[in-house]
Amino acid sequence: MMSLPNECLFEILAYLKDQPKNLFSCLFVNRLWCKNVIPILWKELDIFKNRKLVRTCLLTLDTKEKTQLLPFEIRFPNGPKPLFEYTTYTTVIKINSDSWILGDGVTEWYNYEGRGYNRPFDIDVDRYMIQAIKTSLIMKFLQTEKNGQISKKISNLCIFGGATNLLAKILDNCITLTSLSIMNNWFDSKAVEALSRAINKNIVLTSLELNKNQLGLEGVKALAEILYNNTTLISLKLCVNQFNSEEEKILISNLCKNTTLIYLELINNNLGSSTGKVLAKSLHKNITLTHLDLSDNYLQFEGGRALSEALYVNTTLTHLYLQNNFIGSEGGKLMALALQKNKSLTHLNLSENGLGPDGGQALADALYNNNSLKHLFLWKNQLGFDGGKALAEVLYRNHTLTCLNINDNQLGSEAGQAFGVALEVNNGLTSLFLCGNNLNSDVGKILATALYTNKTLTHLHLGNNQIGPEGEIAFKFVKDRSKNTTIIHFELSCNNIDDYSL
Repeated sequence: MMSLPNECLFEILAYLKDQPKNLFSCLFVNRLWCKNVIPILWKELDIFKNRKLVRTCLLTLDTKEKTQLLPFEIRFPNGPKPLFEYTTYTTVIKINSDSWILGDGVTEWYNYEGRGYNRPFDIDVDRYMIQAIKTSLIMKFLQTEKNGQISKKISNLCIFGGATNLLAKILDNCITLTSLSIMNNWFDSKAVEALSRAINKNIVLTSLELNKNQLGLEGVKALAEILYNNTTLISLKLCVNQFNSEEEKILISNLCKNTTLIYLELINNNLGSSTGKVLAKSLHKNITLTHLDLSDNYLQFEGGRALSEALYVNTTLTHLYLQNNFIGSEGGKLMALALQKNKSLTHLNLSENGLGPDGGQALADALYNNNSLKHLFLWKNQLGFDGGKALAEVLYRNHTLTCLNINDNQLGSEAGQAFGVALEVNNGLTSLFLCGNNLNSDVGKILATALYTNKTLTHLHLGNNQIGPEGEIAFKFVKDRSKNTTIIHFELSCNNIDDYSL
């Protein structure tokens, strides 16, 4: 009997990377499986996740690395050195550097196992001890010695919380990073300098995420300079940072000059309509950006109008997310007019913008002429019967749209029935979201009947619609009798039925 090649076995086991318990069980099959599983288990790691993991990591410290902790009189775990150099396999690490948090693995290990004999409880001393242990473990993962040479091999690093005092040391040892994420931190001058130095030294960094941070004016200036000079960064996420007007002006000015970014996410920064117009103006000339997310920024009608005007000119943007920006019905109409001309946009999110029935009808009219848009998200827009029916009717002719989400729009049963009829004809839609729209069991039966002939829909979401037992029976009949072989998932929660997910 031929044995499976090692490379094939590794690729198969890699499919279990998001199922650590199942992957862990595979360790005990035989030596070959064990050798293939270890690199997968240790590739991505939250190094302070739990006490057992911290104990294992401490066992990997060599004599030199332990020496740095000896003055603290820490009781190191007893046990043989692990069979594998686990840390050499780790390329993606998450660091929660808060020195004193509930459930933190280092804190638990220190309190239950690492505290020295007869050492009294002292919260300030203990915090210092725990931070020293964390520093040693972080440096162990960032630097792995092989044949007398320091090998720096971390490609993806996520730092969460309170890392100001460690940031310089961490970043100075991460010149191979391709992705850096720093969240929930307050940046002092040293941290700002460390960030600037690390990014300027790094020639392979392509993704930077700085969410929920207090960058301060100096931090924003440093970031702005990076955006102006850096030529490798293609993805930037700056969410929930709440810049003041001066910081915002400096940052946006340099963002508009950047010519390498492909993905830009600025969610929940309260940018306002003025900044929205500045960003929109830059899209007239930008030829690199494909993804732009400005959700939750209070752009209002003026910001929405400026962005709709940019869509007439811009030919590279494929994803635009404007959820919860108060652009209103008139802003929705302008977006709809732009869609009739734009040929590059494939994903558009206008959810929670108060579009109303008129905005819904305008967007439906645009879809008669638009052959590029594939995903349209319009949940919570008060579209009502008129907006819903218009969107249903356009599905007779538009076969390029693959995903339509109009959850929570008060469509009513008549509009729901219109969607049932449309699905019998449409052969493009694969996902339809109609949750929370006051449908009923009759609509449920009509939608179920439509699936007899529809062969493209794979996901249908109808939660919170009073579908009732009669609607449930109709959908079960479709599935049990193999009337439809393409549908993968029905979502029917909160419908007074027994089976929420058929």
